[in-house]
Amino acid sequence: RVPGQVVRVLVDDNNRVRKGELLVQLDKEPYQVKVDIARAGLAVAQADLVQAQAKVRGLEGLVRSEWFELAHAVEGLNNRVADLHASVAALQAANARLTRARADYGREKQLYEKQVTSRQEFDTYQEAFSVAEAQSEKAQQDVYRIRATLGLPQKPAHGGDLSDVPPALDKT
Repeated sequence: RVPGQVVRVLVDDNNRVRKGELLVQLDKEPYQVKVDIARAGLAVAQADLVQAQAKVRGLEGLVRSEWFELAHAVEGLNNRVADLHASVAALQAANARLTRARADYGREKQLYEKQVTSRQEFDTYQEAFSVAEAQSEKAQQDVYRIRATLGLPQKPAHGGDLSDVPPALDKT
């Protein structure tokens, strides 16, 4: 039994009929509408699936891009830490040259005051001392600049080493 409207009756009253013989024809339109609605729902679901798959591929691409950026940032951080260590080493070398230039200047000044050496020789040592001071100051400022780019204070707390970096810096 199915509900529906009869479109045609294929037998007359009091006619004999056999088993399986078609007696009436029902209107197809309501059933066809239901089929069309179901097909449209299926098409919408398939379109939603395609859209969801495209969105997933887009998100996968975004995740790969973000992962690459993170890896690049960590690499950049590691490079900056290496730059910090190199700058601290350069500062130590500049300070060593400054110490030597200061000692040479002090000795030369005593000799100049006793008039053992010429003014020209004394000026050479004085210039070397001034250059060594400037180089030491520049190296110090380079270390401070790199520490600032790493988000660290210029001078470590409690007089720590300038090359000290928090162990979890790459996490922060």
